[in-house]
Amino acid sequence: MSASTHAARNASLPTSFASVVADIQELARSNGQTLWRIALDSTQFVPGSTGRLTATAPSGASLTVSVVHVEADAAGTVWHHTHKPLQAGTRVLGCVDVAADADSP
Repeated sequence: MSASTHAARNASLPTSFASVVADIQELARSNGQTLWRIALDSTQFVPGSTGRLTATAPSGASLTVSVVHVEADAAGTVWHHTHKPLQAGTRVLGCVDVAADADSP
């Protein structure tokens, strides 16, 4: 898919969406830093895209987690790689970086 076709396809998608963390797994640990993979019950992220997930607690406190990589496994689950964990069941607002996604092949 050409970059322009990819960009046009993503331009029609919303750049933000609401979802819930369905699963979380520790992917790797190195030099005191952990990489997590998070599955959402629905997502607008596509493999290769980046962005953010923002969780808001009932108290009003919020935590924004950068999505540094997205991949799909053989079963079709889309995994969002982050350096901070979010508990399963947490409601999040996802925001896809469309400009960064448009540059991916």
